[in-house]
Amino acid sequence: MDFLAHKDTEPTVSNGGHARDLPTTGSMTSNPQHWGEALQEIYKVSGNGPAIQFARKKTTIKLISE
Repeated sequence: MDFLAHKDTEPTVSNGGHARDLPTTGSMTSNPQHWGEALQEIYKVSGNGPAIQFARKKTTIKLISE
């Protein structure tokens, strides 16, 4: 996340740059000038992105003995 925050520094259109503007609704507490700042804030507010499980699969493996 730090990499994105430091590398994605193109200002949004409303801040004089070329990047798409950030949504005007949401829970941003700061006024980010670019997407890198916005992503870092969302990451911190969310508890540093705790891991979530997307899927789980259970399978049975048949062992053959000789």
